[in-house]
Amino acid sequence: MLKKYRFAGVVLRFGMLFVSITGMLPALSMAWAAEPVAVYLTWREDPTSTMVIHWHSPDAENAITAVAYAEADAAADAEAWVEIGAWSRSMLGSDRIIHKTELGGLKPATRYAFRFAEDAEQYFFETMPAQLEEPIRFVVGGDSAPYPLMADMCREAAARDPHFAVIGGDIAYGNADPALIARWYAWFEWWHNNMIAPDGRLIPVVVGIGNHEVAERYVDRGATYASAPYFTSLFAFPGLPGYGVLDFGDYLSLILLDTGHLNEIPGQQTDWLEQVLVGRQNQ
Repeated sequence: MLKKYRFAGVVLRFGMLFVSITGMLPALSMAWAAEPVAVYLTWREDPTSTMVIHWHSPDAENAITAVAYAEADAAADAEAWVEIGAWSRSMLGSDRIIHKTELGGLKPATRYAFRFAEDAEQYFFETMPAQLEEPIRFVVGGDSAPYPLMADMCREAAARDPHFAVIGGDIAYGNADPALIARWYAWFEWWHNNMIAPDGRLIPVVVGIGNHEVAERYVDRGATYASAPYFTSLFAFPGLPGYGVLDFGDYLSLILLDTGHLNEIPGQQTDWLEQVLVGRQNQ
């Protein structure tokens, strides 16, 4: 079984998790003239040494196709910054372009800065510790929706200074419907404006899939982009097939399952879950 450590978990019932990206960074000086209209963080691999940065460009003409990052302590040195490109695709039903890039080989328990333009405001994140010597804090919720109360909930969660947040599905109640795209816009607006730790760093989010992410609410066409176009393209983890495991060093594993939305519960998913549990018995 996993090693037993102390975790300070805060469970809050989220009615909606939205955020505002006013004051976004100007685009990098090279060929970019627009600001991102959304910026947020997730993980796909070990959070002790990686980070996935997501951002949205307003349209293809003003696409921001790279980001620069550096250790925060060295950010004053121009030579410390590393520029990296991004995966990009159009957002269904929108002029927006979705971008993401994964940073690897990062130092554990280290603060990093990133930016979309030279001489612009910087964003910050921190990697998770390699070993759990102190408790970690995380907030858990779900059933996000465009209600004003969600801003208060996000601020309350962020005030607890969590290392990350987990949303267990029904993120923006978009139902994979382009006609409801405004709900995703609002979600990212509220999230960005309010899920900021007291020290100014952005709080990463780990998401699961719910019936309100899927076109037919439950399994129809299987684990494909077409069945859940926003969930699968907006978030690096778990994306497709809709379930996965995120290992934090050897001290924590987050297993996110799909309760019959893109994948049937018995069969391939349960076989995978058995392997995941068996593989971590002696950790």
